[in-house]
Amino acid sequence: MTMELSDSATFEDFERLPPSLAARRLAALLAQRLDAVVPRPFRVHADAGTVTLYEGAAFDSCNYLATLLDWELDPHAAAGERGSFAWRAAAVSEGVLSSVQDGVSEGTADAWPRLASGGIAMPGTRSDGARVFLWYGPHYDREVDAVLSFAPIELAELLGSE
Repeated sequence: MTMELSDSATFEDFERLPPSLAARRLAALLAQRLDAVVPRPFRVHADAGTVTLYEGAAFDSCNYLATLLDWELDPHAAAGERGSFAWRAAAVSEGVLSSVQDGVSEGTADAWPRLASGGIAMPGTRSDGARVFLWYGPHYDREVDAVLSFAPIELAELLGSE
């Protein structure tokens, strides 16, 4: 399901729509990867296209992926380019990485994840049109010297049938 951009559509209207299968799958894959690496007592869960960070049993923050992922795609955008599904999946994923990092860093009052030099690593994503690559490192635009890398997300897995 996609919503067309128009003068009558607002984000509030859009957020009431159920998330697409792709948004639900991406949320689940991101939560799985992040939950495996966040320091405890933090937990990352996915439900209905939303990735939620908890500190123990307390809610910290959440990201509703359909808000960006499910908008109408640019039919002229090449895979991985701005406006394509691959680009949106990478952009949404970077937002989730950033949100989880903020929650953990604020909750612990410590930089997470930490660079070898002692500073905080930046969240980064990119897409090659078929996969989304995810990391935390010294560069937001390339994985070089990443301190934390994740298995790529296959876009075909997001778009497959139920």
